Amino acid sequence: MARARDVTNGAGLLLDWMVSIHERDQVSSADALGTNLERARPAAARRQKDAHRLVVNADTMRANVGRTAA
Repeated sequence: MARARDVTNGAGLLLDWMVSIHERDQVSSADALGTNLERARPAAARRQKDAHRLVVNADTMRANVGRTAA
């Protein structure tokens, strides 16, 4: 949970950086990108290991999309 908060907070910084990159030194926030990637790496690795256990039920997905389509 602590890492999730760190990554979430870092994401906000990076989004702000994208909007105003032309207004300031690009290098000042470049470290934040690397830090965020390092913090997210363990969670991404765990999700990758879990992905093979996902089961897709196409009929159920189709029915759900049909119920919510406008």
